[in-house]
Amino acid sequence: MTPEHRNEATASASNVDPFVGRILSHYRIEARLGSGGMGLVYRATDLKLGRAVAIKLLSRQFSTSEDAKARFLREARAASALDHPNIGVLYDIGEEQGELFIVMALYEGDTLKQRLEKGRLSVDEAIATLRQILLGLEAAHRAGIVHRDIKPANILITSGGTVKILDFGLAKLIADSQAETITQAGQAFGTVLYMSPEQLRGTSVDSRSDLWSFGVLAYELLAGTSPFRTDSSTTTMARIFNDEPLSLVAVPGVPDWLAQLVSQLLRKNPSERPQSAGEVLTRLDQVERAPADLGEPVSPTLRPNSQSMRAKWLAAAGIGALAVAALVSYFVVRGNRKPEATIASARPSIAVLPFTDMSPQKDQEYFADGIAEEILNSLAQIESLHVAGRISSFSFRGKSDDARTIGQKLNVATLLEGGVRKEGTHVRITAQLINAADGFHLWSHNYDRELTGVFAAQDEIARAVVDALKLRLVPVSRRHEPTPEAYNQYLLGNTLFRRLNYQNFVRAVAAYQRAVTLDPDYAQAWAALAMARFWVADGAESVAAISKGFDEAMSYVEKSLALDPDLADGYTARGFLRAATGTDWEGSRVDFERALNLNPGAADLHRLYAQAVLAAMGRLPEAIEEARKATEIDPLSALAWSTLGRMYYSSGQLEAARTALEKSLQIAPEQNYAAAHLNAVLLLQKKPAEALEAAERSTSEVFKLNGKVLALHDLGRDAEAQRLLAELIARHGHDGAFQIAETYAWFGQPDKAFEWLDRAYVQRDAGLRAVKFSPLLRGLRGDPRYAAMLAKMNLPPD
Repeated sequence: MTPEHRNEATASASNVDPFVGRILSHYRIEARLGSGGMGLVYRATDLKLGRAVAIKLLSRQFSTSEDAKARFLREARAASALDHPNIGVLYDIGEEQGELFIVMALYEGDTLKQRLEKGRLSVDEAIATLRQILLGLEAAHRAGIVHRDIKPANILITSGGTVKILDFGLAKLIADSQAETITQAGQAFGTVLYMSPEQLRGTSVDSRSDLWSFGVLAYELLAGTSPFRTDSSTTTMARIFNDEPLSLVAVPGVPDWLAQLVSQLLRKNPSERPQSAGEVLTRLDQVERAPADLGEPVSPTLRPNSQSMRAKWLAAAGIGALAVAALVSYFVVRGNRKPEATIASARPSIAVLPFTDMSPQKDQEYFADGIAEEILNSLAQIESLHVAGRISSFSFRGKSDDARTIGQKLNVATLLEGGVRKEGTHVRITAQLINAADGFHLWSHNYDRELTGVFAAQDEIARAVVDALKLRLVPVSRRHEPTPEAYNQYLLGNTLFRRLNYQNFVRAVAAYQRAVTLDPDYAQAWAALAMARFWVADGAESVAAISKGFDEAMSYVEKSLALDPDLADGYTARGFLRAATGTDWEGSRVDFERALNLNPGAADLHRLYAQAVLAAMGRLPEAIEEARKATEIDPLSALAWSTLGRMYYSSGQLEAARTALEKSLQIAPEQNYAAAHLNAVLLLQKKPAEALEAAERSTSEVFKLNGKVLALHDLGRDAEAQRLLAELIARHGHDGAFQIAETYAWFGQPDKAFEWLDRAYVQRDAGLRAVKFSPLLRGLRGDPRYAAMLAKMNLPPD
C-alpha cells in the first residue's frame, strides 16, 4: 500500500471510527484490530521509537472509578515485569484525554479462539500448545501474579508458532467488574465458560483457579467442544458447580494419562487439583522422557542448544520464577542504571542450577534440590571461588535460557547442572559442568549409589568441579552422615520451610522432628528444627505459647551445637534466636561472626546478620555492608534487596532505599516486606499518595493495614485512618503490637506508642528488633521511656 493510499484508508476509517488518526501520548492510532467487553484494540505507531504496537483503550466503565484505575495501574505495573517468551509483552500504560490505555507488543498470528473455529487440534498440536501456555503460567505464578481469565481469546499463536498469553494486568480489573455483569444475559458469557467454581462464587482465588481455566481450555483443544457449554450463562454456571464433564478417554487419539490429567484439573475443590503449573508441565512431559535419557553419555563438545540432556532436563522441570527477567526489566526501565552488585569477572565463578527430578513418579524434586544445594554449599566454602546464591541459581528452574544468558545474568563463568533419579534405596546422579561463554561441556559424569553413599557422591562432584576449575578444594568435614530416611525428611523440611508461611512452618517442624527421631545425632536437622520452631512460636497468639516455643527452639539449637561445634547452621540459628528473643545481643554477634567464618558464601547469613543483629544494635554502616554482600552473592533474591533497602532508609538514604526496594518488588511483585518498607520510605519523602499505593501491594494484612493507616493520616483523611487503626488493633493486637506502636509514634502520640511498645515486649514481638533503627520511632528517642526500653532489651544506648 502506497503512502497516499494508506492516508486515504486512514481518512476513510476515521469517518467511522473517531479514534483512528488520534494521538494518545506518543502513540498514533492507525487502525482498529478488534473489540470486546473490555474495550477496543488498535494497531498504533510508537512515534518515539518508530515501531508498530497494539494499543488497548479500556471501556469507560473501568476509568470512572479512581479505585478501579489505581487497581489497574498497580496490576499492570506488576504484569510489566513478566518478560517471558510465552507471555505477551506489556510496554506502557497511561491515561490521556480521559482514555485509560495499555500498550502491548504487536504480534502477527491468530488467537486460539480463531484457531478453534477451524476445528479441534490434533493431540500432538494440542500438547505442544498446552506446554507453552503452562510455561507462561508457571512463570507468572512464581512471580506472584494470577491471570484470572485464561481462555482461548487470550491465547495468541504467532505466525512463528510461539504461544503467547495476553492480558496479564487486566484480569484483576475484569474480576472486579464481573460481579456486576456475570449474571446479566449475554454478558461475560465467554469468560464464565472458563471460570473456576471458587471464582464464580466470588471467593479469593490463587494459581489453582488458573489451572482450572487451563483444564477447560485443554479439554476444548482435545475434544473440540467446551465441557460445560449450555445455552445460558446461568445453566453453564450450574454445570460448573455440579456436573462432571465426560471423560476425554472417548476422544480418538487422547491417551488415558492425558484424559486423567484434564479430569484432575477440573476438580471442584482446588486442593484436589494439581497444585502448580510446574507439576502439570512435568506430568505433561513425562511420557516423552525415556528412563535411558539419564544414563546416556554426554559428548564433551555438545552444546546446550542441541538435543542434549540439558534441554530434556529443562523441559522436564517446568518453568521457574521470572526473577531474572524482572530484574533485567527493572534496569531497562530505570534508564540502564548500573546495578550495585557486581563481581569481578576474573574471579573463578559458578552457579549450581537446580537438579531435575528424574524419578518415575516425579515426586522427588525436594530431594533433587537437596543434592544440588549440598554441592552448592560445599563449593561456597572455597574462598577463591564465587558461587551464585541459591535463590538466584534456582530461579532458572526449567527456564529456556541458554548457558551464555544464564552466565551473564548471574555474572558467572561456569554452570553446574544435573539430574537425580531416585528409586527405592537406589539413586543415580548425573552432573555436568558447562562453560557459560560458549556452552561447551567441560566435564560430565554419572554416579550410581545406594542412598547411604549419596554424600560421597556429592563430595566427588564437588572435587570434580574444583579439579576442572583448577582450584584448591577445602576439605569438608562430615562429623556425621545421617541415615537415608532422616536425610529425606530433612530435605523435605527445607522445601516446606522456604515457602515462608505459617502452615508450612508447622509442616517443616513435623518433617524435621521426624528427621531427628530417625537420627538423633543429626546436627543439621536439629538446627533447622530450631529455626522452624521459632517461626511457629512467633505466630502463636498467647504469650505462654510464644515463650514455650522460643525455649524449645533454643534447646534444639544447643543440641545441634553440642553434636557439631563446627556447624555454621547451628551458630546461625543460635545467633538469630539470641537476637530475636533479645536475650544476648553480643553473643548473637559473636555467633554470626563464627558462622560467617565457617560459611562466608551464604547470602542468607549475611542478610540475617545485617538486619537481626547489626541494625538492631544500631550499627547501620556495618549492616548496610552485610546486606550489600547478600545482594552480591544472591542478586535475584527479593529478600536480600528488601533488607538492603530497609538498611538504607533506616540510615536516611531514601533514594538508595527506594531503588533497592523497587528491585525487590520487580523480582517478587507480591510480597510483605519490600512493600511495607517502600511505604515507609515514601512517607519519609512526604509522598503519602504513593505510600498508600505501596501499602496496598503488601500481602500481609498487618503491613497493609498499618501502611494504609499511616498514609491516610498524612493525606489528612483522619476518619478513615482512625477506622482502619481500630481494625488493625482489633484484628492484630496480638501479632502487630510493634507496628501499632510505630503508628502512634508517627501520629505524635508518645504515650500510646510506649503503651504498645510495652505490649510488644511482653508478647515477645520479633518486630522489636527494629526499635533502635525504625525511622517511624524517631519522635520517641528523646523520651526517658525510650532509653528504659533499650535497657530492658539489653540493647546499647543511642
